[in-house]
Amino acid sequence: MTRLLALLALLGVLVAAPAHAAPALSDVYTIYDRTGAILYQFGVYEDGRLFGSASCTTQNGNACSDGELGDVNNFNIYYLAVPGLTDPTAASIVTQLQEQDGTISDILGTITTASGIPYLAFASDSDTTALPNLGGQTFQEDGQPVDVSFYLAPGLRENLVTATFQSDLEATTVPEPGTIALLGLGLLGLGFGRRQRTC
Repeated sequence: MTRLLALLALLGVLVAAPAHAAPALSDVYTIYDRTGAILYQFGVYEDGRLFGSASCTTQNGNACSDGELGDVNNFNIYYLAVPGLTDPTAASIVTQLQEQDGTISDILGTITTASGIPYLAFASDSDTTALPNLGGQTFQEDGQPVDVSFYLAPGLRENLVTATFQSDLEATTVPEPGTIALLGLGLLGLGFGRRQRTC
């Protein structure tokens, strides 16, 4: 019995070592309150699935479904459908993130819906091989958050609400549930085997 428990313990530890990578989160827009707590967060995974409170429309104005990838001629625009967050005077401001090779990886700004309400929005190269260069202010993409608080409504900025956009986040490793169960069995086997020896 002790050998079986020791074998279970070893198996649990060995199998627990590998982990799989969760789908890579491509881009995230985050709005913080004055204490730094997250108020809203939305974005997109590399495979086109929506993250957080994101909504999606295509460049041509058609709705896109979760996980649907756009193309270079009709890229997806991801937005946060919360009225009152956006400064209406910021509608003409375009912010771009540029890769080392000079291609545009992300375009940030606002999108105005048919109802006339502006929302925080971005387009991402996770959908296409490259995005068009629209001019405007351009930042070098370095994986660090970019302060885009100037897109927020003046009243929010006066209350120290801030916004950042971060592109090309790293994938995180998440152990599979079966791996965690085997690790638990292995540790249980080690503890039980040790108890058997001391009795």
